[in-house]
Amino acid sequence: MDSLKERQPTQAITIFPAYIIWGSSLLIAFLAFFPRLARLDFISFPEVICDSIAAFLLASILWYFNINILASKDLSTSLTKRVLLSAFVNSLTMSVFALLYVRLFPHHPLIRTLIAYQYRGLLVTLLLMVIIYSLLQNHKARVYSLELEQLKSENLRAQLSFLRQQINPHFFFNSLNILKSMVEVGDQQAPEVIMKLSEFYRSALQYNDGNKVMLKKELQIMEAYAYTLKVRFEEGLQVKQAIQDTALNTYIPPFTLQMLLENSIKHNTLSVAKPLIFSLTTENGFLVVSNNIQKKRTVPLSTKTGLENIKLRYQLMAKQPLEIVVDDHFFTVKLPLINEDTNY
Repeated sequence: MDSLKERQPTQAITIFPAYIIWGSSLLIAFLAFFPRLARLDFISFPEVICDSIAAFLLASILWYFNINILASKDLSTSLTKRVLLSAFVNSLTMSVFALLYVRLFPHHPLIRTLIAYQYRGLLVTLLLMVIIYSLLQNHKARVYSLELEQLKSENLRAQLSFLRQQINPHFFFNSLNILKSMVEVGDQQAPEVIMKLSEFYRSALQYNDGNKVMLKKELQIMEAYAYTLKVRFEEGLQVKQAIQDTALNTYIPPFTLQMLLENSIKHNTLSVAKPLIFSLTTENGFLVVSNNIQKKRTVPLSTKTGLENIKLRYQLMAKQPLEIVVDDHFFTVKLPLINEDTNY
């Protein structure tokens, strides 16, 4: 916000283009000119012109003076002091104009002319100050609103970055657990699994800097990871896909499918006789991810970086929250598909 205060004096001038300042000054001059025309029996035409020029110059001077004084970054100066200072400049300016007017037209009494000019100047000053101050406040509100949106956006990016940082160690340690189990039993497929995990992490690192990833890329990463799980569980884990081609170019938060796959394995039993079926379909703008429920008797202690992580990222990114549907047979998560033009 400090940067905003530093910019106010220069920005305030640009709020009022020159054509507005000069145009409104001319308008005030005309407003002073026409009523005086009706009194040509009492005053001469040169006097009317002089009055109009004085009104025009006063309006122009007060425009620039008030713009700068009301936009001053010296916040220690109260608004009352600023108004009084502006009134003083108005009084001084109109006194000079009144003296010049009396000098040009000596038949006009000085005191009466001073009072008339001071009154006219006061009306012009109040009108311009109300307009300028209102427009400045409106401009400041817009600037503050923009800065607030920028802060929200920065906060959003920071939160998403934090959530992504949670994911990598989550998958890394799970991968190590898979390899540990295979090495302990002397599984001959361990080298191939290492290669697949290498491909998985290489692909994952390519998209780790983004807040969203194209669905077809996410599916490729998920399939590489699913391969390592199938080596361990064999036919006890089945991954099925029925995804429309048009959905492949939409986006979801990265690592979402891997986390859901792990979540399904964590909470359910798997066997060749009773396989866990992890299915992916598309429906009305959603990616529908489901698995059949085969609850374990005991579930390992959760770090809650899985489903909660996905929920948080969708709250930050998507206009629609994800939907979770649980019945006696299936656990289903409906993920809104994000279009390319979403600015995250």
